[in-house]
Amino acid sequence: MRALIFGLLVVLALPLLICGFVIYTWRVRRIVIPQNISGTANEPFGGRLAMHVAGTYKDEVAYKIAHHTPVFGGIVRFLFLDTLGFCVKLSGFKGGFLLIQALGLRP
Repeated sequence: MRALIFGLLVVLALPLLICGFVIYTWRVRRIVIPQNISGTANEPFGGRLAMHVAGTYKDEVAYKIAHHTPVFGGIVRFLFLDTLGFCVKLSGFKGGFLLIQALGLRP
């Protein structure tokens, strides 16, 4: 039931999530790749942020640093991460990639 509610909330929030993803992708293509910023470091950082907003892995420092990174800063953090966190908290769903902490695996 929680997964269904989460799915419905994500569908309702899809315009915000798509805008955030488009800006994220643009920043990766125009800022990260030309400056040779490590994608190997960027992607796990995004996973940690997603788990933090979902509440499965508390990482306040990473969340505060995200505002100053070229990819997750400003509007992307709000449109993508905070919207995802809102859907997770409202539905109570913590499955899939958000469940890593509960399985005992650390990022």
